[in-house]
Amino acid sequence: MKGERDMPQILLFETLDEIQAYAETFQSNIRFEFESSDTIVVRMYDEVVSRLKYQSVTWNHGEPETYIVKGEDLEKFDFLFEHIDFLEQLVASKDVKEINVRTVGVTFVYKEDERVTCIFSRDSDSVVLKMESEDKGLRFMSLNHFLEVFETLDRYAKKF
Repeated sequence: MKGERDMPQILLFETLDEIQAYAETFQSNIRFEFESSDTIVVRMYDEVVSRLKYQSVTWNHGEPETYIVKGEDLEKFDFLFEHIDFLEQLVASKDVKEINVRTVGVTFVYKEDERVTCIFSRDSDSVVLKMESEDKGLRFMSLNHFLEVFETLDRYAKKF
């Protein structure tokens, strides 16, 4: 549950270099860029995987601006690093497009026509897979671990 997690309620930073340094501790290929006056784009291997809303504040006149990420956008930020291995697999796959990290999961298009949502459990490795395509309709599956996602998608695609 959200209240049980030991995580900060806001993320404060003065430069993107600060959060980039945090990302590098995971030896990830995540990069952050200001996209607009209230949005940071998150890239992995030059592929956009998410967008985070932020607010800009100045604590004292003459000091550098401080940026704040909070709420659902902070949850997306946390998700990026909690599931970095899975995201690496998604971005590396030639069958995956349109990746979008959400607060508790990730959506993507698989093999051109399958819209997939992976919803991760907060307290285990299990994943609920929601698959939707025009010709196959809507299907749900529960998996024990994210490592089963691609195998399941491939196997299920062959049945039809």
